[in-house]
Amino acid sequence: MYTYKECYKILQINQGISWIDFRKAYKKQIQKWHPDRFTDKVKKASAEDKIKELNIAFEQLSQYYKKNAAFPDLAPPAPKSSIPVKTDRDNTTSESGSNQSVTIDPIPENRKDRYEKSIKHKAPARIISLFMLAGVMVYILLNNDADEPKPTQDDAKNSHLSTETPAKKELIKKNNQGQPSPPVEVTPDAQEKPMPRYFTYGSTIGEVLSIQGKPDYIEDNVWFYGKSFIEFEDGVVKNWKRTPDNPLNANIDI
Repeated sequence: MYTYKECYKILQINQGISWIDFRKAYKKQIQKWHPDRFTDKVKKASAEDKIKELNIAFEQLSQYYKKNAAFPDLAPPAPKSSIPVKTDRDNTTSESGSNQSVTIDPIPENRKDRYEKSIKHKAPARIISLFMLAGVMVYILLNNDADEPKPTQDDAKNSHLSTETPAKKELIKKNNQGQPSPPVEVTPDAQEKPMPRYFTYGSTIGEVLSIQGKPDYIEDNVWFYGKSFIEFEDGVVKNWKRTPDNPLNANIDI
């Protein structure tokens, strides 16, 4: 095996030759060194060796041409030159009068390894930060829920009374026109007994008056205190509905 430079020299050709000229040069050398042209044994043996060299050089260059569609280029690579970089002292000269310049150092080969290691070290910290952020969000959501007003025990027990029926809405609409409240008779027994702080189911009219006070207006057996109201049947409390704007002193557990 020869180098490509040696192959060019054996076939006596130059770089950049075409495929046709390459074959012509090869045939020319074969005809020149064919052993039948020599009668002397020494020259004949030398010619046979030359033919072998020609065949080997021709085969090497042919294989290269078939793979690359061109013959090998023997031009030496351009020398790598360092890149001059000006220092902070532009347009200044050294003591000898020459401009100062520095060259850029090549990037260390282990920089990639150091970068990958730094990424691995930072990964746990990032995961911890994500968990902390998630915890803060949960805390904020829980505090927002805690700030909302929670229903009282009385509201939970009286939730079944919070729905306004069409009949009640009609009563409220009629009484909003300013119908005066009829007088209420108070029995002596009701005044003498100590009144509880809250009324409940079965409380008498006198007890409701003592606890809740005089209603704004009355429609049939319904007493209205603003938007809240109390229903009576046979002189005792049957049902009621309270609103935040007009609370009622009612309790089921009495």
